[in-house]
Amino acid sequence: MKVLLLVDFLQDKLNNISSSYEVVYMKRADLTKEIVKDFGVIVGNIDPSLLTDDCKCKLLQLESAGNDRYLNIPSHITLCNASGSFGWAIAEYVIGQVLAWRRKFYQYYDAQKAGFWQKRLGASGIYGSTFVILGCGDLGTHIAKYAKALGAKTIGVRKNAHRQADYFDEIYGNEAFMEVFKDADVVVNTLPHTLDSMHLLTDKHFDVMKESAKIAVTYVRSIADKYGIDKDFFTKKDIHIHAPEGAVPKDGP
Repeated sequence: MKVLLLVDFLQDKLNNISSSYEVVYMKRADLTKEIVKDFGVIVGNIDPSLLTDDCKCKLLQLESAGNDRYLNIPSHITLCNASGSFGWAIAEYVIGQVLAWRRKFYQYYDAQKAGFWQKRLGASGIYGSTFVILGCGDLGTHIAKYAKALGAKTIGVRKNAHRQADYFDEIYGNEAFMEVFKDADVVVNTLPHTLDSMHLLTDKHFDVMKESAKIAVTYVRSIADKYGIDKDFFTKKDIHIHAPEGAVPKDGP
């Protein structure tokens, strides 16, 4: 069987693959429908438009957790994602961004480059703050773990509030959105981009938030090109939204 490998950091594993498989590594930019249709297995986030009804692909293994781009691929292809692979990496990124916002690191950095010192008033940290995390899966749990280690209270929101998860002080169902938002200093959305999660947050939720609250929106898919995000992804979606000098606008970010 022919296997198409699109993930460059797996190339050193090729020697461990059975000789019954013909594994070919290619760059995404070099792919065409004619090339792709002869492979029975594809490993990596391929352009879904290259997967035609007459292609031989039986299994598509993504390198990311997010799979919304692949929901309409031909029905004969089994789709597998990489859920749980990047929780620690994305969680570190989120915590770093939250610290940068609350401690006003961006402003200090700009001042340092300009060669002057000015104390920034109103800076705060993570210790003693309240994190509301939408989604209590692998990513949400990693963020809760790191936030708690820095002294934050963690509140999780998920469909089934009876399912417990580590590192959360409290867990509520989706119907409690409005109430938990009132106490949030930081809101982190880890929900995948699906039909169920679209429009889950409205301007009404932002209306009840603290004026000083920060919003961090992160998708389960990934945070960088090396994890398979298409180059145009960041032009279509805001990954992190913040308003260092005040509140998120009342009509949403």
